[in-house]
Amino acid sequence: MRANRLTLCMIGDSQLARDRGLFSARSLNESLLPAADAEDARWKAWARIQSAQRLAASLILTDAYSAQVLGVAPILAPGSILIPLVRQDELFMLASAQKWQNQIGPDTWLHQPLAAPLDPRNPVPAGMTGFGLEVVLTVIWLWIWSFSHQMQKPAPWFLETYSPKPGLLNGCSYNGTPSALGAALVQAFDSCRTELETGNTNLFILWHYLGISLTTDLATIEDAAGRNGPDMAKVALAKLRLWARSSAARRACLHAAQIFVLITRHRRSDGLMLHTELALFHAALVMGFYQLTALDWSGSKIASFDLFDHVDWTQVGSMGLCAPDLPEDASAAHPNSSATVNFIQNGGPVSFRGAEYRNPYGAARRSFMNVAFQLEEVGQWNVQEYCKVLHIIADTLIMSEQETGMAS
Repeated sequence: MRANRLTLCMIGDSQLARDRGLFSARSLNESLLPAADAEDARWKAWARIQSAQRLAASLILTDAYSAQVLGVAPILAPGSILIPLVRQDELFMLASAQKWQNQIGPDTWLHQPLAAPLDPRNPVPAGMTGFGLEVVLTVIWLWIWSFSHQMQKPAPWFLETYSPKPGLLNGCSYNGTPSALGAALVQAFDSCRTELETGNTNLFILWHYLGISLTTDLATIEDAAGRNGPDMAKVALAKLRLWARSSAARRACLHAAQIFVLITRHRRSDGLMLHTELALFHAALVMGFYQLTALDWSGSKIASFDLFDHVDWTQVGSMGLCAPDLPEDASAAHPNSSATVNFIQNGGPVSFRGAEYRNPYGAARRSFMNVAFQLEEVGQWNVQEYCKVLHIIADTLIMSEQETGMAS
């Protein structure tokens, strides 16, 4: 009952904010601002405007997270909202008008836009760091989830990745399709690489989670975990065996592994954002079920690829997101490609910090258990529910492995 009341409150707040134009284009009426010499009053006016911006941003974050968790359409249509341009956290937290004036410069804030639409070709407006960058990524998340929900299950780009011609993933248009959103994700990394790699770990986790969302049907992944019963789990596993052959699946597995790497470096001062627990849980499912359903490379002489190695995402680019058709021997077309690029293109055996497993059950079980331990250490909200699911799947794999051994 309490959860239902909270959900209704969230829906009401978001609808009211939307109807009152909080996510629409706005401009400052300079005639209403204090006189130029009233520095303290102007500082407070700016702070109140920024407070409203942050309120709008927080509602966008809440809507994206709630829609994903509840499996419903978001209240805010991403095509009809503008991104609130939240300025640097440090600027917002300055303690005096004089410090603020020295940092921001005379009257520059009067001529800065308050909001902007998402442009996949240049998704991150200038000056967006910290919370501002999180808001931009969340608007991309809203687009991804809206597209998935509109097209029903299974998500079309998930199915299209099975074929040699990726369909929706082939060619990047700029109309809110997965291809356009994949391009936006790549551009966001290229323009904010330093902030993502050295800033708050929750931001980079969100970026990786968007990569997973574009390359995986998370509803099918959750079905495989038993969300809708054993019969649906069998159907989902059959679908995942097809998915696991695709470059999209290998990219998804890589994003999932990097989320695990990031959470091991998580600083207490970073806090834990709403999406982080959810991303970690889905990362465990993606990594584990990929191991369970991918091709068997146990007899191969190919060197294993370590999923926890550093990844140069600039070099990876859009591979697995909106890549063009690749030649049959993709590695020959890219003789200087990295091990990461080769893995996404061609697949191969994988390892975990040098540890290799002889069968898929052991590799999948390690994925589920490692993430469960990390969730127990850093989780705050749904950790018990998520860890319970991961432990049950791991125990089921032990029984399945034993039954397979007895049958053979």
